[in-house]
Amino acid sequence: MESQEYRGRRVLVTGAASGIGEAAARLFAARGAAIAICDRDGVGASSVAAELTASGRRAVAVTADIS
Repeated sequence: MESQEYRGRRVLVTGAASGIGEAAARLFAARGAAIAICDRDGVGASSVAAELTASGRRAVAVTADIS
């Protein structure tokens, strides 16, 4: 059984379309958080959000460049 330590929490992860940001987003989602996948790569962010949503997680993609 997966931990639900972040259940009811919302987490914004930047750079979450790939790499370490994606891994962090998936970890928070697995632990119950609702995730905002933020990246300047809108297609990648949408893909990660769609995968999380398809697996029963709460996720939304946000296209933004925060540099």
